[in-house]
Amino acid sequence: MPKMNAVEVDSKHYESESQAARELGLKRSTLVSRVNKGNRVASIGEVPDRKVEVEGQWFPDVRAAASHFGVNYSTFVSRLKRGLTGRRLTSTAKHSKKQSMIVEGKSYPSVTVMLRELGICQTSYNRYIKMGLTPQESVEVLLSKKRSKAKVMMKSAA
Repeated sequence: MPKMNAVEVDSKHYESESQAARELGLKRSTLVSRVNKGNRVASIGEVPDRKVEVEGQWFPDVRAAASHFGVNYSTFVSRLKRGLTGRRLTSTAKHSKKQSMIVEGKSYPSVTVMLRELGICQTSYNRYIKMGLTPQESVEVLLSKKRSKAKVMMKSAA
């Protein structure tokens, strides 16, 4: 049987967290989470203000903003957490791996082919793209790292 933790919210005593949550219209886990995060006791039962402003427009919540711009909700939240703003936040453009790329004067039919031929890790490339680098900048950084690592390997072999 779960133990009963008495709790006090807005100077009102409750016999248990479950009772407090029921009377405040919250899930028990939400009440416990807010108490554990150190929220003011008076704010535990309040519904947080979820309004969000994107590109000068106010929306009742993040889901409404994502829907307005036609961006998948989880994608939108991920972009917000990374601090993206403007077109980077609201863009619905797909990243195509079928685009041709020119690196150091050589043309590649796709990003995948280019990465394979240059020996660049797809995951590392994607990480730099997510950080906001252009595909060209990402390749330059990764090639630079690869070359400096090769120099170290040659020095240690000598």
